[in-house]
Amino acid sequence: MVTVADLKINPNSGIVGTANQLNYNSAINYTHIFSPTLVMNLFASYTRADNSTYPHAVDLNPNEAFGQPNVNSPIGNASGLAPVFVQGGANLGDNYFVPVTHADNTFQYMGAFAYTRGSHNVKTGASLIRRQLFSLQSNFPEGQWVFLGYPALLQGQYFSTTRNIDLYPPHFRVWEPAPLQPFEARLP
Repeated sequence: MVTVADLKINPNSGIVGTANQLNYNSAINYTHIFSPTLVMNLFASYTRADNSTYPHAVDLNPNEAFGQPNVNSPIGNASGLAPVFVQGGANLGDNYFVPVTHADNTFQYMGAFAYTRGSHNVKTGASLIRRQLFSLQSNFPEGQWVFLGYPALLQGQYFSTTRNIDLYPPHFRVWEPAPLQPFEARLP
């Protein structure tokens, strides 16, 4: 880490900052025996996966501190140090494709009945899965500059510049049928 313009930044390109991962699951299962020949099983579960990765200089707006206004943006959390690539030299800035934010919710519901008559067993039921996914990942959200050598860098003559940022991150929602999960019922 170095201190430049009163900011502590990591000048090494390709190194990411903090990564937060929060994952949890809960489930409930209920089995009811109506008679020696009829059994009901109900099941519900919820799973959450919330994973994110941020650049080292997140929320510090280093490009603004270096005299480059409007490079850092709250849109897409593009507030890290924009990458600079120098042909034949060392790179500077945060990793591209960062920040990354993924949040995935999965709800599963299942109900089934098992009926036994003599040597015959019949099972019927249904199962549904509800998925909700939020995903935000842009290629070079702070921008990227390419210089053809150090003389071009010192003169501020960049060869190319790129900026790709998701203005509207997708929120996917879907219901899907699921295969009926077997359950074991021991009848008296």
